Amino acid sequence: MNFILRTQWFDEKLTFKEHINDKINVAYMMLGLIKRNFEYVTIPTFVMLYKSMVKSHLDYCCSVWTPYRKGDIEALEKVLKRATKMLPALKSLPYKDRLKACNISHYITGVMAYSWRHD
Repeated sequence: MNFILRTQWFDEKLTFKEHINDKINVAYMMLGLIKRNFEYVTIPTFVMLYKSMVKSHLDYCCSVWTPYRKGDIEALEKVLKRATKMLPALKSLPYKDRLKACNISHYITGVMAYSWRHD
């Protein structure tokens, strides 16, 4: 049995798994939109597009459903890994180096910082 609290989905165990999966799917759709419409993009432009079109969906109400389960964190991090591989100049670099080049933090670090600032 699932319950809806405004736009937040959660089950009887309060896991928000369905909501997190829905947000991840929307984030992947936004990445596809960026990939189809921006063939040659610089790193600063990509970061702006990522933060406005993808990360905003993942961060929506994150203080309510902050991911704490390892599987949820890995699924959210996978979106960021795929996003940084979209840049041809960074494709061959390791994940941590791609994050440094884009000046983006790991997903969970950003969520935790957001939660602490907005409590």
